[in-house]
Amino acid sequence: MSKAHEMEKQHSLETEESAMIAVNTAEAYLAMRNPEKKTETLNYLNKAEISLRPIATSDLENKRLKYRRDIALSRVALLSARFIDALDLYETARESLENESGNDTEEMANVLVEMGDNAYFAKKMDKAKDYWNNALSLYQKLEKEQEIKNLEVKIEEFEKEIHRRHEEEEEEEESKETNNEEETNNEEETNNEEETTNEDETNNDVKSDSHLEKGSGGK
Repeated sequence: MSKAHEMEKQHSLETEESAMIAVNTAEAYLAMRNPEKKTETLNYLNKAEISLRPIATSDLENKRLKYRRDIALSRVALLSARFIDALDLYETARESLENESGNDTEEMANVLVEMGDNAYFAKKMDKAKDYWNNALSLYQKLEKEQEIKNLEVKIEEFEKEIHRRHEEEEEEEESKETNNEEETNNEEETNNEEETTNEDETNNDVKSDSHLEKGSGGK
């Protein structure tokens, strides 16, 4: 039993060491990305993902290392525009951070902001607002004035955008209703014209028959 335990412990240490190397490598690639150089950035993101892949589901004992692995996976997904995948990955990272250092930290607030950004890109607007509001509450609790100002601006712009979208949707709906009414009116006018034409033709036929009858009678 002792030998088996030693082997298990050795394997665990090797896993942790491998994970540490993988996470350090992935973080380095993420730090090297440049939004202005898309091809290079995609290459770095791909390399970061390859580094993390062997340890993506490993059971890590080191709580800090586990969080670093999980947040790196989340950021790779976000920056690769895999926003739906990133939703669950970020939730896992948030749980890892909570287990490692609790909820009331600036780092947690920063992660919540990222989660809001990702939810926005994933078109999950309610989730985005919830994450940002939770982050704002935490920044306020921690008295982080600059972060509070930055996030308040983000939320204000978001709410303006949502309001503008609602107005555009309402205008589009009104336009559709107006077009439908116009089409209905046009159809009714066309039907009325056809009915009038048919009535005129019928009256002309009656007049013609009447003239014929008179002509026959005269003979």
